[in-house]
Amino acid sequence: MSVKKITLPADIAQDIETMAEQAGVSSQKQTETLLRFSLGNFPRRESLLEAAKRISAMTPKGVKQTPSEVLIREDRDR
Repeated sequence: MSVKKITLPADIAQDIETMAEQAGVSSQKQTETLLRFSLGNFPRRESLLEAAKRISAMTPKGVKQTPSEVLIREDRDR
């Protein structure tokens, strides 16, 4: 386990303390839980690339695609 020392605003530190008390865990464990949750919801580059590939695969092959700037101009000119 790595040790990182951070300085938190007093209100955030108090919120973590309160959450920890309500959950019956230490403030360190509560902070770890919050960080794990936040990082678990953080999109990784690999997952974003995979999503782009999946979306790209849905585009029909051999069908001429209209450039987005043309569509935007058409909408703007209406």
